[in-house]
Amino acid sequence: MGIKEIQAYRAREVMTTGQFMKFWLDDYPGDDAYEVAKLLADVIEADAHCIHIANTNPDLDVWDEDQHKARRDLQSEAATTLRTLAASGKGLDAAPPTMLSRDVLAKTCEALKVPVPRFLYPPAAEDGFWNGRQCGTPAAAPVATDSEAAPDCHHTDDFRRVRWFGTTYTFSPNQARAVEVLWSHWEQGGLGLTQKVLGDLIDSRSDRFRMRDLFRLSGKTGEMHPAWNTMIHEVDRGMYALGRPGDFCTPK
Repeated sequence: MGIKEIQAYRAREVMTTGQFMKFWLDDYPGDDAYEVAKLLADVIEADAHCIHIANTNPDLDVWDEDQHKARRDLQSEAATTLRTLAASGKGLDAAPPTMLSRDVLAKTCEALKVPVPRFLYPPAAEDGFWNGRQCGTPAAAPVATDSEAAPDCHHTDDFRRVRWFGTTYTFSPNQARAVEVLWSHWEQGGLGLTQKVLGDLIDSRSDRFRMRDLFRLSGKTGEMHPAWNTMIHEVDRGMYALGRPGDFCTPK
């Protein structure tokens, strides 16, 4: 397998637990394999969305409770198995072949103050990783999480009018409720909320609540609110967070 093929393989949107450990040890051969297994268990336990579950119906953009349970089950199984392997000191090849989301892994590593390994970024940004190791340009910058890091972010009491990193947006009452929830989540350093959770928190009456529909200005042209993808980002399929323009890559 040539260098370009290896780079393309490492740049896929998903990888298995075994691949994560292999890529890490390839890049940092001096690190202990069992410590990497424990680190990966910590990352998986910190955010269930590290577990990638393929969407078998691309046209369906709603949260599925069965999918939620399956992800939680896989999260528990993968973390427990990795910790068992690390404690035993043998059998790392038997790491569970659980599929992981590279984008969520990167964000969770950063949230846990773990250096984000370069293989979680596309090949063009392979020199980029944070927190103590060589600093490059990551594919997705972390979202600011406090008022000092975001001095130009303000809102009215009802969130109908918001100033976000120098740009002012106006929202309808329903849109403002969603922005308020996402704003609170952003201030707490959250990695994103699913449509199902957002719909519940804003008391949506729709059984199939969709953020894209809420922020669509025209059903005929498909024109979206100016804050879409500049303030409000889809960080994973059906999962949303606030961020500066360019903070996130829109899922395919």
